[in-house]
Amino acid sequence: GDSNMATGGREYRIFLGLAELFRTAVPPRVQESIACFEAALSVTPPNDEARVRRDAAVLLLQQLGDKAGAKRHLEQAVQVPNSGEVQCDVIYHLARLYQEEGNSSVAESLLRKGLNALRGFPNFHFRLLFQLAVSCRLCFIGDSLL
Repeated sequence: GDSNMATGGREYRIFLGLAELFRTAVPPRVQESIACFEAALSVTPPNDEARVRRDAAVLLLQQLGDKAGAKRHLEQAVQVPNSGEVQCDVIYHLARLYQEEGNSSVAESLLRKGLNALRGFPNFHFRLLFQLAVSCRLCFIGDSLL
């Protein structure tokens, strides 16, 4: 029992360490980093799954422009209970992807749910509120142009 958890924890830390090593290599070895993030998910402690998925999604977006892969990780991460900071980041990035796809109503709904969930975290609450305001303004401008 406990030795399996210790082994899983060691493997998890190794995979994350390798993911970071590949991510910061010059030039970045993005595919290898993503493979390590995904391998880490098989041994990830439940309370870290959202963070690992968020990190993989951000890397996919920033380095490869892989919106579909990033969206897959973010949609799974948003379902997992996590810290305020991670939850805010996941919602922020996922809402931006929905907005870019033209799914503003889905983005706004996600942002509103995030605002409710993050009421006790003023910094994160403000970030999502600002994003919602920008989203609504873009929708208003888009509607007025039609």
